[in-house]
Amino acid sequence: MFAAEVRDELEVNHRLIMFEIDSGGYGLVAAKAVEAAKPITGKGYLTEQERDGLRKGKLDWSTLEGELPRDDADPEEE
Repeated sequence: MFAAEVRDELEVNHRLIMFEIDSGGYGLVAAKAVEAAKPITGKGYLTEQERDGLRKGKLDWSTLEGELPRDDADPEEE
């Protein structure tokens, strides 16, 4: 609860994005630093069949989740 309040304060009043890092601490980045970042879209990452399933509400999320790297995966293996 406390971390959420701090995060909200930083985002709203200071335009800082707070996120939890793997070591258990928190990181901060200025929102302005990511404003020019190219957005990730489904068109670039999903097949036409997956996009169609998403539009119709029939997407098999377990298939997509299986493609995501696990949190405990070694980055060298990917």
